[in-house]
Amino acid sequence: MCFFEEEGNEAIGIDLGTRNSVVVKFNSKGDYTFLEEHGRQVIKSALYFNSPNDILFGERAEARGLLHPKSLLRCFKRGLTGDTGKLVAGRYQIECADGTKLLLTPKEVSSNFLRNLIDRFNDQNGCNVRKLVLTVPAKFGYSLCAALRQAGILDVGMDDVLIVQEPVAAAICYDFEVETIPNNSSLLVYDLGAGTFDVSLLKRKEDGTLEFTDTNGDVHLGGEDFTEKVFIDGKNYFFDNEFFDLDDKNNFDSEEEYAKNIEVLRDVAEKAKEELSLYTQCDKPVTFRQHGNKVDYNWIITKNQFDAMIVSYINRSIEKIDVLLKRNNMTKDDVDRILVVGGSSLIPLVDKKLKDYFGGDDKIVKNSDK
Repeated sequence: MCFFEEEGNEAIGIDLGTRNSVVVKFNSKGDYTFLEEHGRQVIKSALYFNSPNDILFGERAEARGLLHPKSLLRCFKRGLTGDTGKLVAGRYQIECADGTKLLLTPKEVSSNFLRNLIDRFNDQNGCNVRKLVLTVPAKFGYSLCAALRQAGILDVGMDDVLIVQEPVAAAICYDFEVETIPNNSSLLVYDLGAGTFDVSLLKRKEDGTLEFTDTNGDVHLGGEDFTEKVFIDGKNYFFDNEFFDLDDKNNFDSEEEYAKNIEVLRDVAEKAKEELSLYTQCDKPVTFRQHGNKVDYNWIITKNQFDAMIVSYINRSIEKIDVLLKRNNMTKDDVDRILVVGGSSLIPLVDKKLKDYFGGDDKIVKNSDK
């Protein structure tokens, strides 16, 4: 069955990311339009609950969450992969700004976010698109993909939902926009996102068919783990310099004041991680609140310190490549192209480790990640 039954039919495509998502309307002719937020073609994967029926998403949600952390939910995609760190009995505990308490499963939260994205897009563009293409990590199993498809139809209200593995989507994009993948060649897709890591093998067969061969990866390895390392380093930094112990709730007037400070430091850690992908040092001002008063500190972190924090994670991703190739009786020389995608793959240490493993950058291609 063809997804587009008639020429000119439209669909909404969503790359549901752990930290950021992308939404685009496209048709069978190849025309496309992005949903933008403040001029950017990415939407923050965050929800803020004013009440059960009044929910903000995107940057507005993250900004409000700095003031009321218990009403903010982000990185919920990791819950789909079995990351139980923030789950209680398989559900997220949310305290709405109006005091209402909610218990939501990762699937319910994801459905809510998708529905908000689609409604916003349809409202802004005066349309009513009822077909959805959703990309998922290669390590998502059949049952989870089926559950997401069902959620798209039953919970979100779409007429049809097509699930596409992220490495396949990346390969199609590369083949269409960058360079045609030659027949009888192998493509390795290295996809390091905020929440998951996938490395996948695809082959362009003699007849031109693009075939998904095999995948390896880790659904608990990504940029959020790097942020957590920077966050912990920040807590240690303030403790070691005798400013205060952020883990001691007695230093704060209330649970709310403590939670706000934790969210402030986590937000600064995320920004520091991004800056250290570009610069050799990051000098971040941090404003906490103690007993109702603002307290300003300065936090300095270097690229070398950051690399030391995350090198074990990057090495794990390289080990996954090695296992995948050996499992398919392939050597590094058998790979014709390495397509590098995902926001966390922009970290310079990733580029260095890939070059070290493959003996240079002749085969490595960085996609614009559309």
